[in-house]
Amino acid sequence: MRAACLPFLIIVLISAPSESSAQWIRATRPAPGRVIALIFKGETLVAGTGAGLFRYTRTGSAWNVVDSVLLLTDLTRVIDGMTGIIAGTSGHGVFLSSDTGKTWTPSDTGLTDATIYSLAACGTEVFASARSGGFLSTDNGSHWTGMPPWDGRYAPYGILTPVAYAPQYPETGVRALLGGTQSNGVFLSTDDGRSWTAVNNGFPPPVPFYEIGYPGIFSLAFAGTSLIAGTDEGVYFSTDFGGHWTASDSGWVLGGALCFASRDSDVFAGSVKGVFHSSDGGRTWREANSGLPGTGITALAIFGSDLYAGVFEDGIWRRPLSEMVTSVNKSLSGAAGAFELAQNYPNPFNPSTTIRYVLPRRSHATLTVFSTLGQQVATLVNALQDAGNHDVLFDGSRMASGVYFYRLDADGYVATKRLVIVR
Repeated sequence: MRAACLPFLIIVLISAPSESSAQWIRATRPAPGRVIALIFKGETLVAGTGAGLFRYTRTGSAWNVVDSVLLLTDLTRVIDGMTGIIAGTSGHGVFLSSDTGKTWTPSDTGLTDATIYSLAACGTEVFASARSGGFLSTDNGSHWTGMPPWDGRYAPYGILTPVAYAPQYPETGVRALLGGTQSNGVFLSTDDGRSWTAVNNGFPPPVPFYEIGYPGIFSLAFAGTSLIAGTDEGVYFSTDFGGHWTASDSGWVLGGALCFASRDSDVFAGSVKGVFHSSDGGRTWREANSGLPGTGITALAIFGSDLYAGVFEDGIWRRPLSEMVTSVNKSLSGAAGAFELAQNYPNPFNPSTTIRYVLPRRSHATLTVFSTLGQQVATLVNALQDAGNHDVLFDGSRMASGVYFYRLDADGYVATKRLVIVR
């Protein structure tokens, strides 16, 4: 019988094994209760826990708690919005912080339901999944508009898992929003949550006689062109926004993925079985648990060159991505096979974003940014560089909102992609 999907989130890391000497390192002291979210704002880490929100600052490689804020025990979801951090609770509604978590204000204008299951942000828009239905904000969570109430397809709890905006927006011109349920699978909305369509082709079918529905959806994430779903019956991936799902059982240990963190096509997933990593958009998985004090990971985030994990009742741990991401190891060793310019992340963004590209050999690289009129507005790189992966931080704080293009020229290779600044 399928296990019920509970209306709370548990997060565990999933990564790839590497050298026997590579392992996880403690980043903080044990936190009170389970860690449900990790938000990095420069040199400040905001951790959402079962006892409330805590702020940490970094000294070297260690993070030290500086203060405790918003001491609520019913936090359900914490996300990094366009203008600040947004926290959802079960019973107290939504709270906003614009100063890296130092102070918090309630955001209840138009929000008629105080029980928040999940949150997602895209630009200035924020979608909140509440007990009675969805709520949409177009001003970073300051004001809310109620969407139609949940119908029987989402019973009994509605859209539970962290709803996710498709990263292809705005390139596709459609703001795609996806959400998971307890026993009715995944739903897609292309009108900001006003209406939803089931996208469950490929999941094990329901068995009504035994009161068995679709797999319960714990978590959703995008990695490259793949949409990945962590369910109570394993991990599934889709390359067409949920039009068809395929089980990704290769290398996956029994159990569901309770959380994800991704960068490009690399995705890390967490379950009660430990930490796993996939370098092919969720199709195959490899384990990376060396040095972890346990396998109960309750939060996951990528910051800089490290992967961070909240271990149940044992604080926050970190591990360098280079120990787990095979593609990075190959590139840095000179084994990259071709030039490549990746899509910047995040996109849209405010004020900064990261642009990654790969050089298969030592080359003179030029990375420039242009307006839609063809005017060059920034030169980010103009240098001879070694083979491997290169990450460049682009600060658009002094530029107007709108669409821009960035171009990589390297040893005869030319590629251009689009980025969007949203205030």
